[in-house]
Amino acid sequence: MQLCARWGPTSSGEGVSTLILQRKQAFQRAVCIGMHPPIGALDGWRTGRMTKGEVCHTRLEIPMKPTRNRLSAFASALSLGLLAGSASAHDLWVNAMSAGNDGHGSEAALLSDVVTSVGWGHRPMPLSEFLPGARISAYRVITPAGDVLDLPFDADVNASVSYDLGDATGISLQAGDALMRRIVLHEDAEQGSWRVHLANPARVFTTWIDADGNRRSAARFVDEIETPQQIISTAVSVRDATAWWRHGAWQFPEPAGLTFEMLPLTNPTSLRAGEALEVQLYRNGAALEAGQLALFTAFGESGAEAAITETGAGLASISLPQPGAWVLRATLDVPLAEAGPDYAEFDGRVDAIRFITTLAVSVRPKD
Repeated sequence: MQLCARWGPTSSGEGVSTLILQRKQAFQRAVCIGMHPPIGALDGWRTGRMTKGEVCHTRLEIPMKPTRNRLSAFASALSLGLLAGSASAHDLWVNAMSAGNDGHGSEAALLSDVVTSVGWGHRPMPLSEFLPGARISAYRVITPAGDVLDLPFDADVNASVSYDLGDATGISLQAGDALMRRIVLHEDAEQGSWRVHLANPARVFTTWIDADGNRRSAARFVDEIETPQQIISTAVSVRDATAWWRHGAWQFPEPAGLTFEMLPLTNPTSLRAGEALEVQLYRNGAALEAGQLALFTAFGESGAEAAITETGAGLASISLPQPGAWVLRATLDVPLAEAGPDYAEFDGRVDAIRFITTLAVSVRPKD
């Protein structure tokens, strides 16, 4: 079993050394994860808080004082060649990768067998951090006809080798750990474009300078913060994420009525490096209007920059220059008065709701 370490400042001003162990049935590997503030007082290197992502992923955090122990953390990270800075804002996405290969295989491999997984953090693959299952409000498959098949998440399903999704024809499910699911479409499954959808409900996040001059961040409202010197930012965000695969020929899909959705207008399952993906943004099933300005970004495994051309009204063309896993992201800030009755509870506490949607794609090398 290998280890991976990263050091960085926390909201309390202390550092935390984070180790993560990931064990798979066929192989073992390690991944790095970002920084989180320590919870409770821990005693140096000998004790620590261990949290499980889901069974096979184990995370160990060891808080440190910001003097000599901080230097030890730097030395440990350098010895692994993994020194990194503090983390920025997290992204949420859902992957749908061809099972049994690295995601760059033949188009035929995309037809019947995919593995879905939840991404949370800063890079598409490998998964860099964990998202607690309690913070997910929807995890489901949407068929070409628009039928919704919830992906069950409980101990009984995780223990089963194969699980049938209700009355759905030609589809079976194998549950896994860390919110991973293997979805197999048989010959009699519905033909066309399939998507997996993940949702994260409204969640506040505020960054401020406390009375001692320390920069802090937490999931709380401004009126819940005691004696802040300065409020840097506060927002309530609502997140949706989708990924696509196909069974048979690609069929251009209809919006699924999601809170915020990035719908592909060109086939995302056969993208090659350098090609452009056309997308349209929808909120609650309606295309964005000309006056609604969204911000598009994209990030991939290689760190290469995507070329993004926005044409207004939620339309964009995104060219992905390198093969591998990519996450496309769009953000839309809506004044609270226009966000709808679902967000009335935030009246007087925030000025706007930030809607975020991601679309994960796998880009294959050029011919």
